[in-house]
Amino acid sequence: MAVKMKSIIADLLNRSTKAQIIVLADKTIVYRNTLFNDIMHVPGHCHPEEEIAQYVLDDLGDKWKMKKVSGEVCICVVEKVTYEDGYTLVTLEEETADVGECLADDAHEHPVWIADKEGKINSCNQAAKQFHNATSLFEIVPWALVDCNKKEQSIYCQNDTHRYELQLVSGKACYVVELVSCHKVFPSENDIQRMLQLSEECYAIHDMEHVYFANQAMHDLLQLPAGQLNGEQLHEYVTEADLMILKQAQEEESRTWYRAVRIKTAEGLSQDVTCAILPIRLAGKAVFVSMLKKPITPYRREEAMDVVSRLAASMAHEIRNPLTSIKGFMQFFSEKDLLPQSFFHVTKQELERIEQIVSEYAFLARTQDREEVTEICIKAFFQSLLKTERMKAVAVTHPIEWVSKAPVFITGCKKDLLFMFEHLIQNAADASEPGTPIVLETDIGEHDIRVCVVDKGVGIPEERLHVIGQPFYSTKEKGTGLGLMICYTIAEMHGGAVDVQSEIGIGTRVSVFLPRTVYHKPSSSHFTVKEPVAAIGE
Repeated sequence: MAVKMKSIIADLLNRSTKAQIIVLADKTIVYRNTLFNDIMHVPGHCHPEEEIAQYVLDDLGDKWKMKKVSGEVCICVVEKVTYEDGYTLVTLEEETADVGECLADDAHEHPVWIADKEGKINSCNQAAKQFHNATSLFEIVPWALVDCNKKEQSIYCQNDTHRYELQLVSGKACYVVELVSCHKVFPSENDIQRMLQLSEECYAIHDMEHVYFANQAMHDLLQLPAGQLNGEQLHEYVTEADLMILKQAQEEESRTWYRAVRIKTAEGLSQDVTCAILPIRLAGKAVFVSMLKKPITPYRREEAMDVVSRLAASMAHEIRNPLTSIKGFMQFFSEKDLLPQSFFHVTKQELERIEQIVSEYAFLARTQDREEVTEICIKAFFQSLLKTERMKAVAVTHPIEWVSKAPVFITGCKKDLLFMFEHLIQNAADASEPGTPIVLETDIGEHDIRVCVVDKGVGIPEERLHVIGQPFYSTKEKGTGLGLMICYTIAEMHGGAVDVQSEIGIGTRVSVFLPRTVYHKPSSSHFTVKEPVAAIGE
């Protein structure tokens, strides 16, 4: 090739935005531009004429598997143009994804994952599957540690079992991640046991058959001496049916399971508790950490009511008086057209909400004697309930379906029962989309009746069911958490109970059990108004 022509070609190739080389028919490189040298790590002083085989490990047609001077392996997409005099112009572009594919074969000793820019793992080698068979890159690399502006970076991570170093290469359309080094780490069993021993909640570490460790709170719940549970067989304290939950939990290691289970105490008594079950690996062994929580009992709810009634006694009267004045002035402004109707409507709704809250507090702090206990016909009671203004307003957006049963009688306080069922129906409406019906079901037993309020709303998460009915806990954005507590208390005053079952996306069923004849008058601690606690120094 003439010297002048070579000079022209060299100038043209160096102006190119892509790596290019000129190859003779005998596979000799006669010229390479600066970008090719950069990609292949070729020193500037290297002789221009050399065999193409020095770089190309495998010709895959439109791609070459190439080895850089530094020893790294890469894949390049190639375009070839051959001229009449036997010269071939080859244009190359390194493809990061295929570098990963080259690395992510089972022969490569280090784990390698290839993921798209959204983090979805498209391929990995056998070593990667053994380390962590993930579906998303960000299960391995926290997103916060990835610097999208860097082409290559080293990242140091730690999970529950490993501390490791990753090499991440960012391509145009993918990430390639290689595990460079890894060390197993885990807390000692003694450390975990000491932490759990400090908790007031009931914790146990166990496998499918034996209890390895239970803290003092767990021993107290089961009425056992300290340390006796450690090493015991699990079926001695948990029913066979509930043990099946462990098999389900074992299949989904990353998920925490929440279930109501029945445990057996040392005296042979059964207790229903809420159990959170988390599968973990401890010292390389698959085990479970279970936390038991007793549902709130009538006694604990009575204690809570005692505290809340003190607060209610000092608040209800002070709030209701100014509230009445505000409502009167708002009505006056509306009648005189001094306030836009849209403003009046919003203000009226908010005032009604405040009134409802005050009513709940006033219920707790009621000073007068309770309404006389009477015999109540359930059929007539619900007919009357559905005709109230509040229920008519609910029925406008949520049809209330009730199938009348044969007349059955209970003994109780009608006003309290009206409050309870109005509140439960309103809750069902608040949790449901407009147009969704609310169903009232009644089942008659030999000694009691069950009334169910059923909705098809959003449902309550399983892990929150055990706190339903506790004071000041609400699943609604503007709820006070008092309404359901009062409902539980009313049912218990009548010798009954409330049970809540729910499933996310399906709906909620609230069952109220009421005995047909027995009624317990409220104790003095339930609704006796106590004087507000005086400030220090008064």
